Amino acid sequence: MRKTTRKLTASLLALTLLVPAPLISAASASDSKATVQSTQQQTVDYMGHWAQKDFQSWVDKGLISGYGKGIYKPNQEITRAEWVTLINRVFNLQEKSEISFTDVLEAGSHYKDIQKAVAAGYVSGYDDGPFRPQQVVSRQEAAVMLHRLFQLNASANTSAPKDVEDLPSWSQEAVLSLFGEGYLNGYSDGSFKGAKAVTRAEALRMIEKLAGEITSKNGSYTGITTQNMVISSPGVELNNSTISGNLYLTEGIAEGDITLNNITVKGKVYVSGGGENSIVFNNSNVTDMVADKRNGKLRIVTKGSSVIPSVRVHSGVTLEEDSTLTGAGFGRVIIENTLPNDSIITLRGNFDSAEVQALGVPTLHLTAGSIAEVTLKQLAKLRVEASTEIKNLILGINDMITIQGTGKIGFDSRFSHLIKFETPTPTATATIGTGGSGSGGSDGGAVATPSPTATPAPGATAPTLTNVSVHDPSVRIMCSGLTSMQPNQTI
Repeated sequence: MRKTTRKLTASLLALTLLVPAPLISAASASDSKATVQSTQQQTVDYMGHWAQKDFQSWVDKGLISGYGKGIYKPNQEITRAEWVTLINRVFNLQEKSEISFTDVLEAGSHYKDIQKAVAAGYVSGYDDGPFRPQQVVSRQEAAVMLHRLFQLNASANTSAPKDVEDLPSWSQEAVLSLFGEGYLNGYSDGSFKGAKAVTRAEALRMIEKLAGEITSKNGSYTGITTQNMVISSPGVELNNSTISGNLYLTEGIAEGDITLNNITVKGKVYVSGGGENSIVFNNSNVTDMVADKRNGKLRIVTKGSSVIPSVRVHSGVTLEEDSTLTGAGFGRVIIENTLPNDSIITLRGNFDSAEVQALGVPTLHLTAGSIAEVTLKQLAKLRVEASTEIKNLILGINDMITIQGTGKIGFDSRFSHLIKFETPTPTATATIGTGGSGSGGSDGGAVATPSPTATPAPGATAPTLTNVSVHDPSVRIMCSGLTSMQPNQTI
């Protein structure tokens, strides 16, 4: 009877593991302070443990609550449900996916966290249908989930555990990447022991090593030097800091604002949160950026001496160079093939290039400034507002594209038959070719024409061909709606 009672008690405790207490989930500033003081005054079971600093840091930030009465069980193996709950708190994940796992009940305590984990794309179930929430997490499973969540590339470091060949193929890339970068450690004998279960203490250490500095509360932070950093709360101002790895601006920021003053990020900045008011980079240098917010309502602004040479776009976004910008601002914009259908990419400033790889016919909207070169590798819509310019449009497709607005667009004449201008028409500057390779018409000439409909609407700017000189009688030029001819032109 006593054994049965003890087993029942242990089961009930396991079900409450990592479920935030109302004090932590409500989390006012005074509540958090009181929680920390209470933890310091009472005896906790992680005192003297090798992961004591990890536990204390997570308790201070309200990321872990334990069982109550100072009990955290650092050496207890962690289940899949508990593991995703920990990760979700670090990133403050918000989005949920529909799930249909055969062993996850909607009324269960971890149902929402499993929904969030699936939505974030770092975890899935088993082929036969279950999620197995109470199954312990192995080191190799943990490596795969962390590798996906933190979007890590293969490591250039060739060091590997001696038992790498014993790892299942689905885990080898992740283990080698994390092992090579020093995020995961092997045992003293040089092995990784991928099938070994992860304890609660090991879970905290593994996540914290990848997350680096975890900022889960609003406020101003200054002088941080770290490998990686996670900002998961709105209203954060980061000043005079250096991040040698990656900066993660998570979906926990929601529609809030983040201001980054005088920061250097030598890795990538992953932007998954922030609203239409903006993520602001002021006097900051970033090597590479990935914009990926699910609802596409995201504005990223550069000010002062800021430089962001490359932005990879996976969702709708507005990239804006402020009037105070003195640095190079944004450089190359790559619109990735994972972009949702009908997304809108709005650019405001002077950009080196934009390349469309997305399959869902996005709209590239230039509202101010210029783009030196736009390359369409997939079908897209272009809109160029008044006083803006796309200096060179290159088509890597054979589909008709639509251009709106009254801005200026330059393109090679061999693309003319693929371009349709909708009223009001932009200024079209076609460079006349005399044949050659490309996707031009059979006569090798240029066809620069507005929309096939009749006369442009009153007040619309008709297309203008400038500096046209053609002496090859085989070249045929069709023009419609031209308002004037330039002097000294021969046709």
